[in-house]
Amino acid sequence: METGGLGINLPGLIFYLVNFGVIVLVLGKFLYKPVMKFMHERQEIIRRNIYESNELRMKYEQEVEGLRQRYTESHAKMQQEIEGFKSQALKEVDDLRSRAQEDRRQILEQARQKAESIISGAESEAEEQILDRVNKILSFALHSSMSPEKVISKLKTAWRETATRRQP
Repeated sequence: METGGLGINLPGLIFYLVNFGVIVLVLGKFLYKPVMKFMHERQEIIRRNIYESNELRMKYEQEVEGLRQRYTESHAKMQQEIEGFKSQALKEVDDLRSRAQEDRRQILEQARQKAESIISGAESEAEEQILDRVNKILSFALHSSMSPEKVISKLKTAWRETATRRQP
């Protein structure tokens, strides 16, 4: 059935409108609602993932900050320990230096005493040798009838011999 000059078929139009309504209802019932439900579920999953990732990021930042603090504290503690070791080493160096100086002083004192002892012994030995020579010369002079000038001459000769033996 055609109406007027426009060429509109009213029963076809109604049929198309009914078909369109049926398609909208069927698609709304079987396609739109499930798709929308899936989209809402997907949106909720994404929202939860974003929330969890934000929480993980915050935990990570807290852990990084904690590690930074521990590093700073450990570094400061190590610096203090190093300074302590340095001061202890310096004390030990000073102690060793003072002990070495004391040992040096004692060794020098012992060497001085030993040198004095050697000198004293050498002087005593030289004195004994001189007395022995004088005694021999006087004995010789008394047993032989020498003039006093000759005895003095012999003493001088013996003295020179003794002096030349002592010189290196």
